[in-house]
Amino acid sequence: MTALIDARPRTVRNVGLVVLWFAVALLAAATDFFVTGPDEPPWRLGLFTGLPVLLTALGLWRSESFRAWAASLDLRLMIQLQSWRLAGFVFISFSANGLLPASFAIPASLGDAAIALTAPFMANYVARRGRAAMPVFLAWTVFGFLDLVNAVTLGVLNSRGPIGILSDQIVTTELVTHLPVVLIPVFGVPLMLVLHLLSAANLKSQIGH
Repeated sequence: MTALIDARPRTVRNVGLVVLWFAVALLAAATDFFVTGPDEPPWRLGLFTGLPVLLTALGLWRSESFRAWAASLDLRLMIQLQSWRLAGFVFISFSANGLLPASFAIPASLGDAAIALTAPFMANYVARRGRAAMPVFLAWTVFGFLDLVNAVTLGVLNSRGPIGILSDQIVTTELVTHLPVVLIPVFGVPLMLVLHLLSAANLKSQIGH
C-alpha cells in the first residue's frame, strides 16, 4: 500500500506530461509545423516521434525512482492499451483511395492489427503465467516495437523529398503530416513505444524479485 501511495504523485505528473505532449503536438500540427518542403526531410515529425521514447529509455536506464514507478504500474492494462493500434488499419483505406502509398500503408496497418488483436490475449497470458511468460512476452514486445519503427521508417522513405527513395513523388506520405492523421505518428506511435518500454521494465522488475 505504501508503494502504491508513493507512486501516485509521479503517476499524476507523468499523466500530466502526456496530456501536455498531446496539446503541444496538436498545436504544432494546427500550425502545419510538421509539413516540410520538397527538399527538406521530415525531421520535425521524427523529433516528436523519437524524443518521448528516448527520454523514457534514459529514465529507465538512469533513474531508480523512475524504474520503481514503472514497476508499480498495471502491466495488464499497459498491454491491453496496445489494442488502440487497430486504428492504424485506417491507412489501408487511405491507400485504397490513392491517398497513401501501399508500400507504407499495408505493412504498417497489418503489423498494428497483429499487435492490437493479440494484446488482450497477451495481457491474460502474462497475468496467468507471471515470470514464465517472459520469453513469449518479450518476443511479442520486440515485434510490436520493431513494427512501429518499421512503419516510421517506411513513412520517411515514402515521403516527398530527397530521402523518399520508395516514393514515386505522386502518392507520398504527405497526408501523415496533416491533421488529424499526423497525431498518429507524433502522439500515438511514441505513446505505444513508451508503453512497450514500461511494460518490459515492469515485467523485468517482477522477475528480479
